[in-house]
Amino acid sequence: MQCTKKALGCMYGHLIGDSLGSRYESQPASIVQQMIAADSVQSFLPIIGGGALGLLPGQSEPLSIGKATQNALTVGRKLSSNWYNELSNTDEEAVHQEVLDNVNKYNIGSLSNGCLMRISPLAIYSSNCSMSVQRIEEMARADCSLTHCEEDTKQAVFSYVLAIRGLLNGKSNKEAFEIALNATQSTRIRGHLLTAQEKPIPVNIGDQFVNGDGKAMGYIGVALQSAFYELLHSTSFAKSLTDVISRGGDTDTNAAIVGALLGAHFGVHDIPEQWVNTVKESKLRSNFKIIDYNIEQIVDKLLMMS
Repeated sequence: MQCTKKALGCMYGHLIGDSLGSRYESQPASIVQQMIAADSVQSFLPIIGGGALGLLPGQSEPLSIGKATQNALTVGRKLSSNWYNELSNTDEEAVHQEVLDNVNKYNIGSLSNGCLMRISPLAIYSSNCSMSVQRIEEMARADCSLTHCEEDTKQAVFSYVLAIRGLLNGKSNKEAFEIALNATQSTRIRGHLLTAQEKPIPVNIGDQFVNGDGKAMGYIGVALQSAFYELLHSTSFAKSLTDVISRGGDTDTNAAIVGALLGAHFGVHDIPEQWVNTVKESKLRSNFKIIDYNIEQIVDKLLMMS
């Protein structure tokens, strides 16, 4: 039961962070803080929507993902309805290899945060204690490799997944932090984690320090450092998520990453009910019959699969 509450907290925390932060995306901290002050009602920040995409409350859709979805649907119209099952093992391997080749060709050097943003379902899936750490690392690295080829990103994803897994299984915030720290040999990622013990920003990007609301917006280290700082220092899911967004920059992705980690720590019952209901009741931007949009059912399936 405790694992279920924490898993729901992880998933809702992820979605709430994304939708709450989308209104303030790509703005400097000073502007975001003014917006938050204007939007807050009795010191509580509701999910309002709006922003550059004119989203309804509870919605979120990064432009790059939307474009990729549009392209996939366009291609899909030219294929048979059973195209996937018609692929041979050789075909599947060829498609996968082409994806990896494109990542190495077009995305080399990328340290962006998208690989971290999408990984929380894998952490829930891996929560079964009988699953080996080696297997979890294989899956985390394989997922990351679909868009990123840099070793630092793979190690960041693996550390983050193990931290959430630990929280889902009753580890304390400090224990989860140690799990993440011990999981990586990356000097860059270890540096962000160690700094997170003291401060969320500034973040070291090698030749200088940044706050993530201007230069290096979308850098994986900004989200990672904020996430583990909040994990170690947070006394309230709502306050921490609002604090993360108030730092500006890539507010939706950063808040999604932080929200999943904190949700796994606090559990769903410590997330404001108003936020949960806004996400549950939000109008879908797209409605595909083959996709399950029920969060509780998705979490139950992930836990059963584990």
